[in-house]
Amino acid sequence: MKILVPRNEKTNPMRRVLEILLVQLLLLGCAIASEQQTNTELLVIDVYSVKASNLNDQKDFAGWAQHLRDGKASLTRFPKILHAEYPLGEAFHIANEAQPEADSPKVVVAGHVAPRAGQGAYRITFSELGRPPAYSGQTSLTLRPQERRVLRLPPIDFGQSAMLETVVLIQYKTRDQDDSEKSRFEIN
Repeated sequence: MKILVPRNEKTNPMRRVLEILLVQLLLLGCAIASEQQTNTELLVIDVYSVKASNLNDQKDFAGWAQHLRDGKASLTRFPKILHAEYPLGEAFHIANEAQPEADSPKVVVAGHVAPRAGQGAYRITFSELGRPPAYSGQTSLTLRPQERRVLRLPPIDFGQSAMLETVVLIQYKTRDQDDSEKSRFEIN
């Protein structure tokens, strides 16, 4: 069934303008939705822990933590005992714990994350960060886009000069869904 619409010279150009406008709005909406899907802001928390059996091991771990802060350290050199990713946007609570070995105390990461008005930054207030009861870790910090913070928690003495060392890496990342794409000319 065909519906015939009388062609009026005055309505035809208006209809064409309206069609063009609707198509442009549709394309703009698709572009905005695509941008929101590919650029996701994330809070990433990684906790690394190692038993340092002597002073050289402790110095090695401290040096690695310094390089980690500068973004120059290998993320696989020491064991990662906790990894958490949180999409940023509205305020939210975080609560994670990990126990790397049976004879070591668990690591607790708990707190609240809230956006800072008009700054593009987030305030992270930890209610617990570390290995309770030895260290409750009540602290806070502000993190801005693409920023990373490295917190070295107080070591726990295991006796016979062995120390349990812990480092927390906190990052504000923008993850692009196409970031895994590689050129065939890229040098690895």
